[in-house]
Amino acid sequence: MAALPVNHPERFLLADEVHARPPVAIEAPARASYVAVLIDADDRTREHAHLVQLCERFAAAPPLAAATHHSVRLSAHLHLKWERHGEFSGYTFFTSGAAPAPFTQPAVSLLPP
Repeated sequence: MAALPVNHPERFLLADEVHARPPVAIEAPARASYVAVLIDADDRTREHAHLVQLCERFAAAPPLAAATHHSVRLSAHLHLKWERHGEFSGYTFFTSGAAPAPFTQPAVSLLPP
C-alpha cells in the first residue's frame, strides 16, 4: 500500500483561508453577480467607507472596521457577501428568482446607481 503524500507546508493556511468565510445559503432559482477588485493596503480604508455607505443606504448592518469579510441582507431581494483577500476584494450579490431571459437582470442591477 502506498503511503499518503506529505502535507504541503501551506496546506492548513490555505484550508483555513477557504473556510474562514462561510458560504451563503441560497434557494433556486437565484441569480448571482461577482465582482473582483484589485486593492492595495492604501485603498482599504476607502473601500471600508464605501461598504459602510452602501450598507447605510439600505439600512443594513455595516462591516466592522477590522473585518475581512461581511455577509448582509441589503433588502428583501438583495444579499451582499464581501471578502477581502491579500491583493483583491470580492463582492458577490445574490437575488432570488429567475430572470425573464438569461443574463438580462443580473443581481448587481439591483444596486443604486
